[in-house]
Amino acid sequence: MRSTTVSRLRATLSDYLARVKAGEEVLVTERGKAIAKIVPIGRDQVGVPAHLLEMARAGLVRLGSGKLPKGFWKMPRPADPTGAVLKALLEERGQRTPEERHGGRTPAAARAVHAGGPVRRSSTSRRSFRPARSVPGAKNTKSRSIRRWQ
Repeated sequence: MRSTTVSRLRATLSDYLARVKAGEEVLVTERGKAIAKIVPIGRDQVGVPAHLLEMARAGLVRLGSGKLPKGFWKMPRPADPTGAVLKALLEERGQRTPEERHGGRTPAAARAVHAGGPVRRSSTSRRSFRPARSVPGAKNTKSRSIRRWQ
């Protein structure tokens, strides 16, 4: 355990906090008397839920470090051709799968049946351009055109 005065702690706070992060305890004194003790927070006090700590003690789970490996997001995803993971997740959330919502069909197939034909985008969802018009009085009508919003 390291001991320091209040004035020295204020002057070099980041150094002492780095030592505390490393697991060391710091005793703060004022006029020779101890007034505070700075100790690192244990893993069980950082915000890990109590039920998760109990499961870790029982050996059912391992508490992670909170850091992902460098290439984690570039790793290939495991194959799930039956969609069991999505079904389990939605069941846990109390939601229905897209196939259940659309009568056993995929959402695109359900839209096609409802629309009476192949799946197509709605023309009202985005603005579209009118054909280009030539500007009156312009010499080269191909280079000068105005496009307007509908």
